[in-house]
Amino acid sequence: PTINDRLQAARRHLEMSVKWKGETLGVVEMRRHYSNYFKGISHFKEHRMKLVTMDQSSDVFAALDEIENIFCF
Repeated sequence: PTINDRLQAARRHLEMSVKWKGETLGVVEMRRHYSNYFKGISHFKEHRMKLVTMDQSSDVFAALDEIENIFCF
């Protein structure tokens, strides 16, 4: 899958997780999935570390938008 496909899947997964489990638990439980979504992408560690330390879904969505601007041409 392309980086764009991965980003779309991660956004959808986060959206559904927050809807199902609530803001806090949904965001925290998503943290373990980011390494799988973005496995194999060079120089991604900085971005992954950002994703796994955020507590608000709005911040995570903004970070995913930032990743899209950086990695999608």
